Amino acid sequence: VSLRHRVSLIKPYRTIRGEGTVELSPIPTASVGARTTDGFSSGGRYMGLHSFETEGILGEGNYSQVFQVVMKATQEKYAFKVVDKAKVKRYKKQDEVLVEKWVLSRVHHPSMIKLFQTFQDTGALDLVLE
Repeated sequence: VSLRHRVSLIKPYRTIRGEGTVELSPIPTASVGARTTDGFSSGGRYMGLHSFETEGILGEGNYSQVFQVVMKATQEKYAFKVVDKAKVKRYKKQDEVLVEKWVLSRVHHPSMIKLFQTFQDTGALDLVLE
């Protein structure tokens, strides 16, 4: 079953803006027309959706789903979060997604999940997590 076909129903969203007072450096914003292709390479080969095999769904949110996947090359297990760009835009939550990616990429603590890699296509942002 394709990861793209698993993005599902819209659910009510509880906003959490304004919580906490942590001072952090500025968060990068997405510019109009910008295209990033975060991918990771191993041995000169491009890694992407094709590099993983889905084992099952771990959870669902308003605009994303999390799958348990296995990297085909190494047989290591990861969580694979698929964020539907259309739903993020519909809910006007682009900032929250950017903040999530920014925080996960910079926080290194035993109690926090690790962000290993991100990549995207025209319909979704994909996060490879611990």
